[in-house]
Amino acid sequence: MFRVRPLYPPQAAYRGIQGSVETCFTVRADGSVGDARVVGASSSQARRLLGPAALRTIGKWKFVPRRAGGHAVATSGVCQDLVFRLRN
Repeated sequence: MFRVRPLYPPQAAYRGIQGSVETCFTVRADGSVGDARVVGASSSQARRLLGPAALRTIGKWKFVPRRAGGHAVATSGVCQDLVFRLRN
């Protein structure tokens, strides 16, 4: 599995917006991410300001795909929370 850390959106950092964003997506047979969407957030501000960054981040991740019958297969309904916290 390969993961990158989310980049904090400058506008959210300037406003001091922190929170979590829940994403759901499909892990394709090649391990890439498809059909990513935001399904929840800790606040409306987090959804609006952090949601796009969460989707960009998830889109860069790679997974080990599930196998069935000896072949890699896509898996839909995979969900992941991304937490955005400002450091002081």
